[in-house]
Amino acid sequence: MKKIILTSIILFAVFTVNAQTSQKYNSLYDRTEFFDQYGKMTGYAKINSVYNRVEYYDIYGKLLKYEKQSE
Repeated sequence: MKKIILTSIILFAVFTVNAQTSQKYNSLYDRTEFFDQYGKMTGYAKINSVYNRVEYYDIYGKLLKYEKQSE
């Protein structure tokens, strides 16, 4: 299940984030982090299992949006 969710996050990021960005999974914080072409973090995504959704945050921790996961 985690692989499906991570794959969906990666696919979402590929289609919505500029082609000059990259992403990396951070196992310490259990989140996927997004970086610009200079290596500066621009945001991150976390899985919220309580609400069954993926939440996207900016670098300051402000919730930008969320997507419900299929059950």
